[in-house]
This record gives sequence, C-alpha cells and structure tokens, in this order.
Amino acid sequence: MALCGFLAAVYLIGETDDEHDKRRFIKKAEYMNIAAVIFGAMVFIAAQFDDIPLIDWVFKNTVGLTAIILASLSLILLWYLLLQGKTKILRVLAGFQVTMILVAISYAHFPNFIRLKNGNAISLYETVGPPKTIYSLGLALLLGSILILPFLGYLFYKFKKKEE
Repeated sequence: MALCGFLAAVYLIGETDDEHDKRRFIKKAEYMNIAAVIFGAMVFIAAQFDDIPLIDWVFKNTVGLTAIILASLSLILLWYLLLQGKTKILRVLAGFQVTMILVAISYAHFPNFIRLKNGNAISLYETVGPPKTIYSLGLALLLGSILILPFLGYLFYKFKKKEE
C-alpha cells in the first residue's frame, strides 16, 4: 500500500503546475517513502518470526544484493531531488526503485513465486493453463485492447486539451 501511495504521489507531482499542489505531493511522496521503508523492514521482521528465510533469499544471492544496493542508492538520489524540488527524473527513479525491490524479492525463488508451509511450491512452469485456455485468454486480451485502448487514448487527449 505504501509503495502504491508513494508511486501515486511521485507521478502526481509531474501532473500539476500549481506550486502549492507540487509541494503537497512532494510531502506525501516523502511520507509514503518513509512508510514503505518502515513497512519493508517490518516484512523482514515478520518473516523472521515465522521462520521464513527472507533475509537469505534477498541478501545471499548476487542479484538480490545488487538490486537492494541499487534501490538504496536510488533512494538517496530520490530524496535529494525531492528536497531540491527537482521533479523531472523522479518518475523514472521511483519506477526503477520499485522494480529493484521486486527483482530482489522474486529472483531467489523464480519460478516458484508461491511457497507453501509444507515446503512445496507452486511453479509458474508447472501450473500453466491448458493451451486452449491460454489461447482464449490471449484472444480476449487482444480484443479488449483493440476496443479499450483507442478510447483511453482519446480520453487522455481530451483531458490534456481541456487543460490547455
């Protein structure tokens, strides 16, 4: 929740031209980023209490450790830019940061993203749907995209035109 609030605040900074709103969204981004760091630490603490080796999964492999280091370094740059009020690169930096967090957490046990208490795992490779289902899903997504995306583009166009 905190990561979603953080991303929303960062993206809204670039959407407003009002200086008061920009400062407000910058403050919200700061609060949500602090909350995300605190909640992230709480996840590791809760995992430790439940005997889930999350620390090992994240920090005992090169990819996870590198992703955490890059996310931490980008956090320093992100805070510097937030405090300076420079908002141009914030969106890219925030997206990069969240991507690094997801990479760090998921890399250690890919393709087994769901681990069960009995030691078993649900694998992305073993639990794929039947080919007919995958085909139908792909067709539905394609058809939905053809119907929805042009109207979504028109909606964005109209909102941008209305602002000008």
